[in-house]
Amino acid sequence: MDQPTHHEICQHHSASLHSVDLINALTAKTRAENAASGSYGSTTEEVESTLEGNKAHLELQMSKGWFTGSLSAGDTTSINSAISTAGSY
Repeated sequence: MDQPTHHEICQHHSASLHSVDLINALTAKTRAENAASGSYGSTTEEVESTLEGNKAHLELQMSKGWFTGSLSAGDTTSINSAISTAGSY
């Protein structure tokens, strides 16, 4: 992808922070609690798939210089923490 516009970078930033929020919400509960709630799937496999998809999204975004260059230090920390947390869930 060529250098995205400012608006596109903002959209990627927003989507990434939504992934961070989702990973944090899911990992705050046990697999069984998440599956029982049905919010992100009715099985632990569906919950884990949601986590893995959001983790992969964040890893892809963090591989793009134009994206990482747009992040604050706090956002970088939050994203890296969510990637790590999702990977160890």
